[in-house]
Amino acid sequence: MILEARNLSYAYKSQKSKQILEHVSLIFEKRKFYTIVGESGAGKTTFLSLLAGLDTPTGGDILYNGENIQKRGLNYHRKHHVSLVFQNYNLIDYLTAKENVILGGRKNPEELLEKVNIPKEDWNRSVLQLSGGQQQRVAIA
Repeated sequence: MILEARNLSYAYKSQKSKQILEHVSLIFEKRKFYTIVGESGAGKTTFLSLLAGLDTPTGGDILYNGENIQKRGLNYHRKHHVSLVFQNYNLIDYLTAKENVILGGRKNPEELLEKVNIPKEDWNRSVLQLSGGQQQRVAIA
C-alpha cells in the first residue's frame, strides 16, 4: 500500500448539505494503474484533489505509506509525493513557454522543455501560439 483513502468524506464548505464524497475507502498499491470513472459531478476531481493534498476532507483520513498526510502537512505531501497534470494547463498566457517553466521552479528550463519534446524554436513563443498538446507538455515541464 502506498496511498490509502480511509472513510473519506467531503462536503462543500459553502453548502454543508452538498455531500460530494461519503465514507470512501480505497487502497492504492505501488506499481498498479488505477482509473477513476463516473458521471460528471460525481466527485472524481474532488477525490483526486483530496488525495493530492489540494484540499482537506470533511471526514476520514488520507495515508501515504501509512502516515496521515496532514501530520507532516499538505505542503510537504504535495512537494515530496505528488505530481499533478491539470485539465486546464494553468499557464500564464502572455508569457513564453520558457518563461512559464522558469516560474515553476529552479531547474534548468531548457532541459525540462527538451525532456517533454518542445522544439527549441518554440521556447520563446507565447504559449497561446502552441498547440494544446504542446501547452500540456509545457505545464508538465
